[in-house]
This record gives sequence, C-alpha cells and structure tokens, in this order.
Amino acid sequence: MRNSIGKWLIAKWLFDGPKTGYELLKLYEQAFGRASPGTIYPMLSQMERKGLVVKNGDKYALTENGHQLLADIESKRAEIMEESRKKLVALADVLDDDRLRRYAEYLPIMGKVHPGVLDILSDVELLSFELGERAIPILEETVKKLEEMRSNGASSTT
Repeated sequence: MRNSIGKWLIAKWLFDGPKTGYELLKLYEQAFGRASPGTIYPMLSQMERKGLVVKNGDKYALTENGHQLLADIESKRAEIMEESRKKLVALADVLDDDRLRRYAEYLPIMGKVHPGVLDILSDVELLSFELGERAIPILEETVKKLEEMRSNGASSTT
C-alpha cells in the first residue's frame, strides 16, 4: 500500500513543478520518516514506463497522462474521504464517542497532514466494524497535529 501512496505523493509533488530524484527523496523522507534511493527511483522508473512522468536531465516532471491520473485519483480520494467521514459520524453516534466525532471533523484534511490516513482509508470497510490498533494512533497523531496548527493560527494545510 505504501508504494501506491508513494506514487500518489510523487505525482502531487511533481504537480507543483519538476523536481530531482533527490528532492523527491527528501520529500518522501519527510512524509514517511525514512527513505532510500531504492525506494524512490524504482517508483519513478515504473511511473516513467507507464508514461506518467518524464525525465529531462536530472529532473522529473508529470506528463499530461500523469496530470489526468492525478486528477482522477484526487476525485476518488475525495469520495473515499467523504464516505469514510460519514461512516465515522455514524459509528460515533452509535458508540456515543466524542473522539470519533473529532476524527470525523478533521477527516477531510487529515490526508494532507499524515499519509498514513490514506492507508487506513483505502480499506473503507475497516471503519464499518472497528478502527483497529493501527488506525487509532495515526488518527490521534494527525488530530494532535491539526489541533496544534489550529492553535498556532494556521488556517490552511496545503
């Protein structure tokens, strides 16, 4: 799953303009805490073979196909986030759990702060039955970051 999220993040970073493999490696490291060239370059090669990125000199850029795929993924991601938010609200109501209500409130922007949230939401059914041991710490960490941002006066998470 991390490989899929990694490719999505690479596409998002390249949307802002061409970047070197090293720049992408550093961004990946920030997102996941650790990375190596053996993580980034195979993904870039696979994306290049599929016509999603092109390498010009030492920089990678999104192709038109890459831009379209990113737009399609973003649309699907928004649907998943909304569906998941609704399930969290319903689950919070059933369990009368304020913590889950808080997660639902932040869910639309969580994926921008912590890539692991997308990993959790890729299996939307997880939210129908249980949040699981892995999901709760990631959601708690993300909500904490968002609340810190809110208290520091940050109005945007882009």
